[in-house]
Order: sequence, then C-alpha cells, then structure tokens
Amino acid sequence: MRLGWFLLLVLSASLAADPAPLPLAVPADVYRDYECWLGKRTLANITDYHGPCLRRDVVDVALFQQALVAAGYAHDPQWEIINSYQRTLLELSRGKLPAAATSLWLKDIEATPGLAASDAVLPVGSNLAQLYGRETVAGNTPLTQLQQLAQYRIVSSSQWDTDWQLLQTLPHAELLDANHWMTMVRWVNHGRADLLLAPPLQHGRQHLTVDAVMLAPLPGGMLCLPGSRHFAISRQWPEAELLQQALDHGLSILKREGRVQQAYQQAGLMLEASPLNACE
Repeated sequence: MRLGWFLLLVLSASLAADPAPLPLAVPADVYRDYECWLGKRTLANITDYHGPCLRRDVVDVALFQQALVAAGYAHDPQWEIINSYQRTLLELSRGKLPAAATSLWLKDIEATPGLAASDAVLPVGSNLAQLYGRETVAGNTPLTQLQQLAQYRIVSSSQWDTDWQLLQTLPHAELLDANHWMTMVRWVNHGRADLLLAPPLQHGRQHLTVDAVMLAPLPGGMLCLPGSRHFAISRQWPEAELLQQALDHGLSILKREGRVQQAYQQAGLMLEASPLNACE
C-alpha cells in the first residue's frame, strides 16, 4: 500500500510541471499503421480498438501509451523510427531511448544487458501468427497438418530469432533469410518466396495489405510462437524505475478492465484458433 501511495505521489509531482516528451522506438511501418488506425480519435478515450490498419504492433503502441495515462504518467510520445529489431535492443541497452512502443520477446529482453521487462502483454500460448502468400498460393488446399508446409518456400529473418527458430523446426521447401520486412513482402509478391509469417488479421479483413501489396492468409496456416511478449525499458534511462512501475501499474488497470485482452482479440490474437503446432 505504501509503495502505491509513493508511486502516486511521485507521478503527481512529475505531472506538476509540463513533462518532457517521451522518446519511443517504433518501426516506420508500425507508425504509419498506428496513425492510420488512430485517425482523429483521442487515444485516451478509445475502448473499442476496431479500426483500419489494426494489427498486433498497433495494439502494442496504443496500450503502451494508454497504460501510462492510466497510471498518471502521461508524456507525449516522441517517435524515434528504428526499423531493425536488433537495433532497437541495442539502442535501448545503450540508454539512447527509454523504451520501445512495440512489445519484444522476453528471452531477447533478458539476454540484452541493461534492459528490464514490463509485465507480459501477450503471455505464453497467446502469440499466434499467420502464414500469408499471393492469392494464387493461398488459394491452395487448406493446411491440416504440418507436413503440408514442405511444398512451400518461406521467407523470414534470422534476426527475428523466435520466428526463425520455429520455422527451422517446421517442414519447408526452403527457408529464405531477408534482413527487412519490406524485403520479405516483395519476395513473396514477386514469387521468389511463397509464404511469410505475420500477425493475424483483425476480424473482417480479408488481406494483409503492406503499402500497395495485398497478401492472402493461407487457410489453416496459423502457428503459435513460443514465449511471451513484454515492453522493454532501458535501465540506463534516468526515470527507468518510475517508468517501469507506471507501465506495470497501468497495464494492471487495463487488464482488470479487460481492455488488453479485448484489444489483442480485435487485432486477431487470443482467439479460439487451432494452430498447426502446439503452443509452448
């Protein structure tokens, strides 16, 4: 109880003066989709997360900010575009930025010096991902067993350790390594690869649209990625402990209100889906 009152007092004091903007790492494509999803709405007032461009990464960005608002630690974001997952970890570990607005895998946070992890936003067993391909590929026979993946060339990135390790254990005709997300999209679109792995679509959406490229979900091609996802905070940041306490406190409020589960459900995760592989 004393800790709660202390945190409330510190947070109130921090808001007495105009708080400085909070620098947050975010990939360019996630920032574009977040702006598309938010539109002219006020983020603090949003409780129904449906909207254009919604996906898991967009939910991450929204919940990160809403958690801080709920805890009374409301700082305007200062978006810092970082398109590499590994560079995000590096910049946070060096204290260049206080946090990333998108969630990261717990094992990556724990393996990177100088980082702390928030409470889980996506616990073990809820990290679903969907295989996508060109319309001609996705229109093939629905997947009912893992062995059917042996006919497909799948593109991912070895920098995305969790995705890469899972795909290495699954049947495939070839596993292609691309450094950037847009490279993966182009390879699938141009036929160099057949499939890529990305978060599920929100309800009502029929295609994954990336810039001008439209990819269709492969029927039955839902996979469960191992591990849990959390927000990463740089321990080198002057207010790191206060930021982590506020984030966890705010997330606990949003979870109690059912908003965390609702947001990810509306983005296509945490559904009654039956992935091809076992969740771990």
